[in-house]
Order: sequence, then structure tokens, then C-alpha cells
Amino acid sequence: MTTASLDYIVKNFLLKKGYPLHWYMQFMVYASDCLRDITFDDLRVINTKILPVNQAINTAELPEDYQDYVNVSVMVGQRIRPLVPTLTLNPLTSLDTNSNFNPQDWTDNLTPPDSNNGQAQLYYGALPYAQWFTVHYNDFGENIGRFFGLGAGYQEDTFQVFKERNQIQIDQKLYVENVVLQYISDGQSADAATLVDPYAIKTIQAYIDSQLKAHNRNYNMGEKQLAQNEYIRERKILRARKADWSVEKIKRIVQKNTMAAPKS
Repeated sequence: MTTASLDYIVKNFLLKKGYPLHWYMQFMVYASDCLRDITFDDLRVINTKILPVNQAINTAELPEDYQDYVNVSVMVGQRIRPLVPTLTLNPLTSLDTNSNFNPQDWTDNLTPPDSNNGQAQLYYGALPYAQWFTVHYNDFGENIGRFFGLGAGYQEDTFQVFKERNQIQIDQKLYVENVVLQYISDGQSADAATLVDPYAIKTIQAYIDSQLKAHNRNYNMGEKQLAQNEYIRERKILRARKADWSVEKIKRIVQKNTMAAPKS
């Protein structure tokens, strides 16, 4: 068996426990809840989609079942080049008078060239940007130097996910038609026909049993706790089976991080 449907898992549980069919819908709800829960941490099924980028505002729409990203990349031949996440992109979208998206223009924050000896300069309010966030200017706006160890500056291969807008914002200096999104699904679309890894069958059935007893007064606290412990045990077994570790992989990691350098 390569996969099992939620329908099969629930009906199999009914048969083994001897419950009548009228419990089916309630157990299906429990099974769906469990699947969503273990999808986040244990199964972690990674979906991959190619998302078109809206060239006007440099954004891509997130899939409906998106929960969290694993990687955002651009296609370079048969390979992908990962983009770098950032927290500095403006979360506010600009709207024009017709309530249409209006892309931000970076030159809006630049002083006219003729007002700065022919050189554009990034301003923050009425003062140069560097004057606000560095100690290289005095209170009179005079440059006093000391730019020792100045960083590499502005990077253009960045993105930021805005879940409130359901969008991925790509840096506007990066021109791409599509991005490759690898993400974790939230499992909200789970139904009776949803296919599940066979390793998760006992975990889901243990969860159904624990929830049944937790919401039933006919079971005492000891029975409820035993059912909960059984679910925790089955989930640990699932996590161990899905762990992507092997002797060769551990060996390769050790070899990769071993350098011929003096040791103290």
C-alpha cells in the first residue's frame, strides 16, 4: 500500500473497534483534524508550484492551501536559484485614485540630482538616510567620516511573504516572470478521498480514539490518559519513521564540515 484514504482509515477503525456506522462523520472530523496537525510537523509534505509574477507590482499570489514557505526561487535553466528572505520591504500597497495598485518608485525617496551636486542621495524625511541610522554625521548634518567596515549595501535578490495580503513581494529591482515556491500545505482541503502516507494510519486512528474518549463521560480519567499517551507514542513512531537520516547522510555532513585548519 503506497497511500491510504481518510475514508479507509476511518472505516478500518470502525471495523476494528466494533462501532456502528453512525460514528463515521464524527470520526472523519477527528481524522481531518489530526491530518492537519501532523502535516505541519511530521509529514511535512512539500508542494512545489510555479507562480506567475505580476510585473506591474512584482508580486505573486500565494496558493490557497499555503501555510509556510520552504524556499522561494527563480528558474535558471534546469536549476533554481534561491531568493533571500528579508523584512525590509514595504508592507503597505500603494493605490492610485482608481484603487488600482501603483508600484512604489524607489526614485521617490531620492533628492533631485541638481540639488546634491549632480548626485542622487537617499533621504529619510528631511535628513539623509545615513544621518538617522549611523554616527557618521553630526547634529549639523556634517559628514565626519569613520565609515570603517561599511557593508556591501543593497541586495536585489530578496523577497518577503505578506500573509495578510496573500502575496509574495519580490524586490522591484528584480525582473522575473515566474517564481518557484516550495511550501507546506495547511491540509484544509482534506476530505474522505484525501490520500495519506501509510505510516500515519495508526497515528490518525490513535488520535480518533483519544478524542472519542476525551469527549465521552463514560470513560474515566485513567482511560482518557491512556488513550492520549497511545496517540503521543504513535506520533513519535511516525516522526522517527519519517526522519530523513541515514548513516551515509550523517557521514557526508561530518565530511563536509571538516577542514584542514589548526585546532586549538
